[in-house]
Amino acid sequence: MVFISLQISCMFENIEEIKTGYNYSYFLKLRCNNCGESDDVWHDICEEERTHQNTRNAKGFNMLIKCKMCSRENTIDIVEDSNDIYLEDDTGKFKPIVTFDCRGIEPIDFDPREGFVVKSSNNGNTFVNVEIENGDWCDFDEKNGNSVAISEFKSNFVKIKGKK
Repeated sequence: MVFISLQISCMFENIEEIKTGYNYSYFLKLRCNNCGESDDVWHDICEEERTHQNTRNAKGFNMLIKCKMCSRENTIDIVEDSNDIYLEDDTGKFKPIVTFDCRGIEPIDFDPREGFVVKSSNNGNTFVNVEIENGDWCDFDEKNGNSVAISEFKSNFVKIKGKK
């Protein structure tokens, strides 16, 4: 088993924190570790969804996928309690926000899409189901009377030892 953390980095304007919302779907591109095949399809992986199809694991998996090239069955699970919050103090630095338990396959790209929860600075508004497009998002915090923004959103994957 290989644990791989998804790390993000971004810049904030009048924002205290960003986190994934309840039932967030991580859109990932994947590569088979057996044959090296990767495809251009985005696969969505959600912690709340589990498949029990063709598996001896009673808990099932968040994703069970068969490689188109070598026909190997591979799995990915979101490690329980590995979701983390990206805080204002983290801006400009890469920080893990979730860890995946990868067996036979690994993520190679991430598309943030929608589903983030953004909390404005100074007890301002909380924005739900935020969509980050092309690395940016902006809105207006009516409670504090100022603009809020996320910019320069980047991500990468890091293999780690242990679960978090």
